[in-house]
Amino acid sequence: MQLKIVKSDVKISGSQLIRLNQTLQMQLGRYTQLIECVNAVFEKDVDQFGQTIIRCSIEIALLPKGLASTSTTATAIEDAFYNSISRAKRQIDRQRRGNRDRSRTNTGF
Repeated sequence: MQLKIVKSDVKISGSQLIRLNQTLQMQLGRYTQLIECVNAVFEKDVDQFGQTIIRCSIEIALLPKGLASTSTTATAIEDAFYNSISRAKRQIDRQRRGNRDRSRTNTGF
């Protein structure tokens, strides 16, 4: 599983990068056989109250063919990343469950 982080106008320190990688490994560890790569994009944004927030958009390329993508906002980089990864994990679970259910119903009977 490969993590690629794109930061347009957000500064990410070395220690934050280590924590992001650890969060990724911890949250998506059981899906490593299914994941080709993870792309995370961080951008600064402003919410409706004028507060500066971080938008984290994540795309996970799944094997053999599939994609899970999410986008969330938070005031901290780690929070935005964790929330996006959690949502993506639920998407992967739904896709796996959907594929399994379809294979059971298409038995030809």
